[in-house]
Amino acid sequence: MARSSSWVRPGQLLPALPAGVAVVQDPVEGLGPMQGIAAGLAAVADRAATAFVCSTGSCTPRTCCACCAG
Repeated sequence: MARSSSWVRPGQLLPALPAGVAVVQDPVEGLGPMQGIAAGLAAVADRAATAFVCSTGSCTPRTCCACCAG
């Protein structure tokens, strides 16, 4: 089970991510960031009581892991 998830628009390239990070593709391109957030949250709803959401421009995987460490 993935500890973290990242959601992307269709065809978006990502940098190398740590082991255990699941990538969720936005099902419909062009509907804005809220659609991507909705897709990502839906993907983890059955296994996460809380979620940390940030833009890729302001947060690296390392920073996200540090924020979510507890």
